[in-house]
Amino acid sequence: MMTDNQVFAIIFAIVRDGCNDRGLDVYVQQSFQPTQQGVPTKPILAIHRIDSKRYGWPENESYFDENNDVVVQRQSYWLESTYQLDCLAIQNPQTPQEFTAFDFVDAAAMILQTSKAVDAFRAAGIGILRIEPLRVQYFIDDKGRHEQVPSFDFTLTYRQVLLDEANPVVRITGEIQEV
Repeated sequence: MMTDNQVFAIIFAIVRDGCNDRGLDVYVQQSFQPTQQGVPTKPILAIHRIDSKRYGWPENESYFDENNDVVVQRQSYWLESTYQLDCLAIQNPQTPQEFTAFDFVDAAAMILQTSKAVDAFRAAGIGILRIEPLRVQYFIDDKGRHEQVPSFDFTLTYRQVLLDEANPVVRITGEIQEV
């Protein structure tokens, strides 16, 4: 079974490596952490899960594992998980040539669609289903300036598998009983 933390680690590695390959100096981390960290010192791409849906009928298959001499029951279903990626990149009016938060989010969306990212997801048993349109929201920061908080949603699909083992039946004895 693939855990939430395993999926996040794969997403972070893909986005972080893609940003590094493009020379983008940005933190990549999970949103809504249990501790307050303060305002980041450099741009930050934050990712969190929005929802998960189970699709299809659970698969149920039993087979005999000769090496371990056990019967294995494999049950699985497809999970479709939607994540949101957003960015905070504090803008300095003195440096208008710097990347904006939207630039970082646009780059992250592009990175997730590259063949390198698709191959990395596929190697981990994950498919990238869709990337939704980018949207921009604004807020007023502590200096009274309007800051962008652009974001987009993306959906991943992967199979969740549960394996149970049972000892095989060794002997069956038939008897005739009175009723």
